[in-house]
Amino acid sequence: MRCYVEKQGDFESNKTDIQSLVSGSDFQQQDDETVEVPDFLSENTRFLSPGCPDDVSLDLTANGGHSFAFSYKPLCSVAEDFSYLIVAIAAVFAAIFVGRAFGGS
Repeated sequence: MRCYVEKQGDFESNKTDIQSLVSGSDFQQQDDETVEVPDFLSENTRFLSPGCPDDVSLDLTANGGHSFAFSYKPLCSVAEDFSYLIVAIAAVFAAIFVGRAFGGS
């Protein structure tokens, strides 16, 4: 099995076979053909609902019964502003991860 894998992984000896497989009219791009970017980058960038969570309130009964509230709105606005950047970084990380899994460096 090891010899078979080494023979299969030898690109230089298989170069002409590979070139003959990918040549022909099926693999030529037409001059008038346009390639559109998939819409998953602009439409499916959210994995959860885009709403911000409700404020969290904390009621203290000691020292006069003060209540405090924590708002997620500043955090939500930052996450919304950087959402496309976060998706782009995740896509690059995933591509590197998959590329290294197939033997890239």
